[in-house]
Amino acid sequence: TLSFVGDCTLGTDNPEAEGSFEECFQTNGASYFFQNVKSILEGDDLTVGNLEGTFTLTDERSGSLYAYKADPSRVSILAEGGIDAVNVANCHTHDYGSSGYVDTLANLDIADIQRFGYDNTKLLDVSGVRVGFIGLSTKESSDCLTKTQKQIESLRAEGAQIIVVEYHWGAAFLIVFIRLL
Repeated sequence: TLSFVGDCTLGTDNPEAEGSFEECFQTNGASYFFQNVKSILEGDDLTVGNLEGTFTLTDERSGSLYAYKADPSRVSILAEGGIDAVNVANCHTHDYGSSGYVDTLANLDIADIQRFGYDNTKLLDVSGVRVGFIGLSTKESSDCLTKTQKQIESLRAEGAQIIVVEYHWGAAFLIVFIRLL
Protein backbone atom coordinates (compact mmCIF):
# COMPACT_ATOMS: atom_id res chain seq x y z
CA THR A 1 0.00 0.00 0.00
CA LEU A 2 1.40 3.36 -1.07
CA SER A 3 0.14 6.61 0.43
CA PHE A 4 0.71 10.05 -1.02
CA VAL A 5 0.44 13.39 0.72
CA GLY A 6 0.58 16.68 -1.10
CA ASP A 7 2.76 19.69 -0.44
CA CYS A 8 4.73 19.57 2.78
CA THR A 9 5.74 23.19 3.34
CA LEU A 10 7.84 22.74 6.44
CA GLY A 11 9.34 26.17 6.76
CA THR A 12 8.57 29.83 6.59
CA ASP A 13 9.47 33.00 4.80
CA ASN A 14 9.58 34.88 8.10
CA PRO A 15 10.55 32.77 11.14
CA GLU A 16 10.12 35.71 13.51
CA ALA A 17 6.48 36.34 12.60
CA GLU A 18 3.73 35.59 15.08
CA GLY A 19 2.04 32.31 14.20
CA SER A 20 4.92 31.24 11.96
CA PHE A 21 5.96 27.67 11.24
CA GLU A 22 8.89 28.06 13.62
CA GLU A 23 6.68 29.30 16.45
CA CYS A 24 4.33 26.36 15.86
CA PHE A 25 7.25 23.93 15.99
CA GLN A 26 8.61 25.49 19.19
CA THR A 27 5.19 25.29 20.84
CA ASN A 28 4.10 21.84 19.65
CA GLY A 29 7.17 19.82 18.59
CA ALA A 30 7.84 17.62 15.57
CA SER A 31 4.97 15.20 16.13
CA TYR A 32 2.33 17.95 15.86
CA PHE A 33 2.37 18.40 12.08
CA PHE A 34 1.19 14.92 11.04
CA GLN A 35 -0.52 13.86 14.27
CA ASN A 36 -3.98 13.56 12.72
CA VAL A 37 -2.84 11.28 9.89
CA LYS A 38 0.14 9.48 11.41
CA SER A 39 -1.82 6.32 12.16
CA ILE A 40 -2.88 6.12 8.50
CA LEU A 41 0.63 6.78 7.22
CA GLU A 42 2.18 4.22 9.53
CA GLY A 43 -0.34 1.61 8.36
CA ASP A 44 0.90 1.61 4.76
CA ASP A 45 4.04 0.18 3.19
CA LEU A 46 5.42 3.52 1.97
CA THR A 47 4.36 7.16 2.31
CA VAL A 48 5.48 9.75 -0.24
CA GLY A 49 5.22 13.52 0.19
CA ASN A 50 6.05 16.53 -1.93
CA LEU A 51 8.74 18.56 -0.12
CA GLU A 52 7.83 22.18 -0.77
CA GLY A 53 10.77 24.02 0.83
CA THR A 54 14.34 23.65 2.07
CA PHE A 55 16.21 22.44 5.14
CA THR A 56 19.15 24.83 5.23
CA LEU A 57 20.87 27.52 7.30
CA THR A 58 21.84 29.67 4.32
CA ASP A 59 20.21 33.08 3.99
CA GLU A 60 21.00 33.53 0.29
CA ARG A 61 17.61 33.64 -1.41
CA SER A 62 17.27 32.86 -5.10
CA GLY A 63 14.90 35.73 -5.79
CA SER A 64 11.62 33.89 -5.26
CA LEU A 65 8.71 36.01 -4.08
CA TYR A 66 8.06 33.43 -1.36
CA ALA A 67 11.01 31.44 -0.06
CA TYR A 68 10.48 28.62 2.42
CA LYS A 69 13.17 27.22 4.65
CA ALA A 70 13.47 25.48 7.95
CA ASP A 71 16.35 24.67 10.24
CA PRO A 72 17.89 21.34 9.11
CA SER A 73 16.83 19.69 12.38
CA ARG A 74 13.19 20.18 11.33
CA VAL A 75 13.55 17.30 8.87
CA SER A 76 12.60 15.21 11.90
CA ILE A 77 8.99 16.27 11.24
CA LEU A 78 8.92 14.02 8.17
CA ALA A 79 10.30 10.97 9.97
CA GLU A 80 8.12 11.59 13.02
CA GLY A 81 5.05 11.86 10.77
CA GLY A 82 5.67 8.60 8.92
CA ILE A 83 6.90 10.11 5.62
CA ASP A 84 9.32 7.68 3.96
CA ALA A 85 10.16 9.45 0.70
CA VAL A 86 9.77 12.88 -0.87
CA ASN A 87 9.64 14.39 -4.32
CA VAL A 88 12.02 17.37 -4.39
CA ALA A 89 11.04 18.54 -7.89
CA ASN A 90 8.81 21.54 -7.27
CA CYS A 91 8.72 25.32 -7.10
CA HIS A 92 10.42 25.80 -3.72
CA THR A 93 13.36 23.41 -3.30
CA HIS A 94 15.66 26.00 -4.91
CA ASP A 95 14.36 28.99 -2.90
CA TYR A 96 17.80 29.32 -1.31
CA GLY A 97 19.83 28.60 -4.40
CA SER A 98 21.94 25.61 -5.21
CA SER A 99 23.57 25.58 -1.76
CA GLY A 100 20.17 25.45 -0.06
CA TYR A 101 19.12 22.62 -2.39
CA VAL A 102 22.31 20.63 -1.71
CA ASP A 103 21.84 21.19 2.04
CA THR A 104 18.26 19.92 1.77
CA LEU A 105 19.31 16.74 -0.02
CA ALA A 106 22.05 16.09 2.54
CA ASN A 107 19.65 16.63 5.45
CA LEU A 108 17.10 14.25 3.93
CA ASP A 109 19.86 11.66 3.56
CA ILE A 110 20.92 12.09 7.19
CA ALA A 111 17.30 11.55 8.29
CA ASP A 112 17.03 8.48 6.02
CA ILE A 113 14.18 10.02 4.04
CA GLN A 114 14.32 8.67 0.49
CA ARG A 115 14.23 11.35 -2.22
CA PHE A 116 13.70 11.69 -5.93
CA GLY A 117 13.07 14.41 -8.45
CA TYR A 118 14.54 16.29 -11.39
CA ASP A 119 17.31 14.06 -12.76
CA ASN A 120 17.32 11.72 -9.77
CA THR A 121 15.03 8.73 -9.92
CA LYS A 122 14.63 6.27 -7.07
CA LEU A 123 14.05 2.51 -7.08
CA LEU A 124 12.76 1.07 -3.81
CA ASP A 125 11.72 -2.37 -2.68
CA VAL A 126 8.25 -1.94 -1.21
CA SER A 127 7.07 -5.19 0.38
CA GLY A 128 8.76 -7.26 -2.31
CA VAL A 129 7.69 -5.06 -5.23
CA ARG A 130 10.31 -2.94 -7.00
CA VAL A 131 8.79 0.53 -7.33
CA GLY A 132 10.47 3.29 -9.31
CA PHE A 133 9.85 6.98 -8.66
CA ILE A 134 10.22 9.94 -11.02
CA GLY A 135 9.59 13.56 -10.00
CA LEU A 136 9.26 16.48 -12.41
CA SER A 137 8.22 20.12 -12.04
CA THR A 138 7.71 23.37 -13.92
CA LYS A 139 11.47 23.96 -13.58
CA GLU A 140 12.06 21.10 -16.03
CA SER A 141 13.12 21.64 -19.60
CA SER A 142 10.53 22.05 -22.31
CA ASP A 143 11.27 18.50 -23.45
CA CYS A 144 9.59 16.94 -20.41
CA LEU A 145 7.99 14.05 -22.30
CA THR A 146 11.30 12.82 -23.73
CA LYS A 147 12.95 13.11 -20.32
CA THR A 148 10.12 11.16 -18.67
CA GLN A 149 10.32 8.42 -21.29
CA LYS A 150 14.09 8.05 -20.77
CA GLN A 151 13.66 7.87 -17.00
CA ILE A 152 10.93 5.24 -17.36
CA GLU A 153 13.15 3.17 -19.65
CA SER A 154 16.04 3.46 -17.19
CA LEU A 155 13.93 2.35 -14.22
CA ARG A 156 12.45 -0.48 -16.26
CA ALA A 157 15.99 -1.67 -17.12
CA GLU A 158 16.82 -1.59 -13.39
CA GLY A 159 13.92 -3.95 -12.70
CA ALA A 160 11.07 -1.65 -11.68
CA GLN A 161 7.72 -3.47 -11.63
CA ILE A 162 5.71 -0.30 -11.02
CA ILE A 163 6.73 3.26 -11.81
CA VAL A 164 5.25 6.31 -10.13
CA VAL A 165 5.62 9.61 -11.98
CA GLU A 166 4.85 12.77 -10.02
CA TYR A 167 4.40 15.98 -11.96
CA HIS A 168 4.30 19.13 -9.86
CA TRP A 169 3.25 22.11 -11.95
CA GLY A 170 2.06 24.83 -9.56
CA ALA A 171 -1.69 24.45 -9.22
CA ALA A 172 -1.59 21.04 -10.89
CA PHE A 173 -0.20 18.05 -9.02
CA LEU A 174 -0.54 14.77 -10.88
CA ILE A 175 0.53 11.28 -9.96
CA VAL A 176 0.69 8.66 -12.68
CA PHE A 177 1.16 4.94 -11.97
CA ILE A 178 2.65 2.74 -14.63
CA ARG A 179 2.40 -0.99 -14.07
CA LEU A 180 5.01 -2.91 -15.99
CA LEU A 181 4.19 -6.43 -17.09
